[in-house]
Amino acid sequence: MFDSYLKEGKRMFLKKNTVVYEQGTKGAGFYYVADGMVKMSMKVFEGKERILELVDSGKTFGELSIDRKCYVSSAITMENSVIYYLEYNKIQELVMKDKSVRNMFYSSVIDKLKQLGDIIQYKSLSVEEQLAHLLIGICRENNHYEIPLNQQQLTNYTGLTRITIYKITKEWNEKKLIIKKEGKLFIRCPKKLLEYVSAL
Repeated sequence: MFDSYLKEGKRMFLKKNTVVYEQGTKGAGFYYVADGMVKMSMKVFEGKERILELVDSGKTFGELSIDRKCYVSSAITMENSVIYYLEYNKIQELVMKDKSVRNMFYSSVIDKLKQLGDIIQYKSLSVEEQLAHLLIGICRENNHYEIPLNQQQLTNYTGLTRITIYKITKEWNEKKLIIKKEGKLFIRCPKKLLEYVSAL
């Protein structure tokens, strides 16, 4: 749907761990991931990183700065990626001209606001439920059961300590709810994982 408009943007070939933009810099456009994955993160207390979202192919990011205010988060590639950058004046033209682009853009903004709300809501859950919901959310967003985060990144994403994550994932692995292989996590069955943590 959006691919036909990519010629209006600037194509960038970015290597893994490239900073697309930093939190606090002024926004002048937004981005579309044609291939690869981008990590959205925010500096919180004492400069610690909190991962907010993983954006993969076919999705956009940077929309929350459409008012040309500063970006509220930083964007860094997690793998070699192809990204398109579109300036806001061009997006405004497309939004006015094409209803499908307008719906896609607004839906993306709403989804990101919902994700921020979910992060706040999860704080009322047990640590096991928090981790389960966040991991399953990653799976649903990326349409596969692999979690593309290492243990430190999981700490930054969930706000839980590395020791807590290690203990929980070790127990889940022993109960065959997840698979730990070559430093990566795979969820066997999201439904069974949620049923297990809800019964604790």
